[in-house]
Amino acid sequence: MAEPNTFNTVTSTPFNNIRAIPLDLTKQLLQETGYVPDGETGYGKFLLEYQTQSLFPRCIREHSGPSASPDKDHTPASRAIAHLKENVIKTGYYVSTALNYQRFQSLRNSHIIPSGVKMLVYIPSPLSIASAFHESGYLSDIASIYKKGLLQDMEDLSAYTTEQTGHDHIAIQIDIGGELPLASSPSRHSQVFKKLDMMKTILEMICEINPSIEVGLHFALDQLDTSITTSLLETSIATVLHVLHNAPNRIKWLKFPLTGTGSVNVWKELSRNYEIISALKKQNVQLRFTQAHPEQAQLAVDRLERCGFELLRGKLQIEKKIVDLTGEHVQFCLQSMQQYESEKTHALNNHGLS
Repeated sequence: MAEPNTFNTVTSTPFNNIRAIPLDLTKQLLQETGYVPDGETGYGKFLLEYQTQSLFPRCIREHSGPSASPDKDHTPASRAIAHLKENVIKTGYYVSTALNYQRFQSLRNSHIIPSGVKMLVYIPSPLSIASAFHESGYLSDIASIYKKGLLQDMEDLSAYTTEQTGHDHIAIQIDIGGELPLASSPSRHSQVFKKLDMMKTILEMICEINPSIEVGLHFALDQLDTSITTSLLETSIATVLHVLHNAPNRIKWLKFPLTGTGSVNVWKELSRNYEIISALKKQNVQLRFTQAHPEQAQLAVDRLERCGFELLRGKLQIEKKIVDLTGEHVQFCLQSMQQYESEKTHALNNHGLS
């Protein structure tokens, strides 16, 4: 039997509406969960983020690593696949996320959380889990099973939330790279991601999630080894462009933690790619930059301005976290790229410069 799913809770609210979710809620969530809530800018409306973990990290710890048996049917990966096939649909994100949603809805019904709040569910990329296994012959099987389970969980969750409230009050964020440190052989990551076709897998997941649910991508590469992030950089850029072209208007945000080399490098390369920047503007995709030191935040703003966002310096809100136990950090996002383009045109027209 798999151990029960665990979860932790973080709160999220736009900083320009910081008073809408009172400090008492932060204290209440801390008492209920034992975790300090982490303030984060929201996407256009309020978001309350419930971050969920599944049984797979435990499965990896038990089943990954080099095989001691020459019998292919008894390798760690083969046992893990058998375990996943038996349990992936029965257990996983749906169970714990549904429990989270009950709690979330209770807070909404009590008017502690405003009615416009959505619950944001984090899910890892199937490739991150698959890459932790040594036997390369099983990688595609593991990624396929995991993707199927995740999509089934998200479908069940969507049906459950709609049944409970009549509305789909969830949003989904796919983390790319967040679980990679679990792998016991980091040097294999570039080969793994090429073999599993990251672009195809992420696009399939996005297209198969209920269209009524907002979806975003999170480049969780900030804690990885430099050699890993370098090998993933080109693939990450290609994945973003692939999704923007083949699933237009489906991605609502891209998120970049600016605390480490990996995510910063992904953002730098994205900002240099005119084709991607143009698509982001056209599709009104939000950019989120989180957990940034002030100097990193300023560098990101400067880079945006060089990409043509001249009005950002006056519009961008750079604020401290609600709760911050790690030192001076700031977080910011672009609420609407189209808004900035519209305001820029309006300003030029007013000054006869169009």
